[in-house]
Amino acid sequence: MLLGLSFGIAASVSLTLWCALGVLLARMLRTPRHWRWFNLSMAALLVLSIIPTWR
Repeated sequence: MLLGLSFGIAASVSLTLWCALGVLLARMLRTPRHWRWFNLSMAALLVLSIIPTWR
């Protein structure tokens, strides 16, 4: 029961932070151009994070 409570609290904190940062990001990225640059940079970071697994 204690383990379940611990995980529940950690998940709640994580979810709250994730949602708050998502709202902040949505306010910052107002134009389609901003979203395009954000998506391209996230895609590049994803590709860069995969490279070490191939070595």
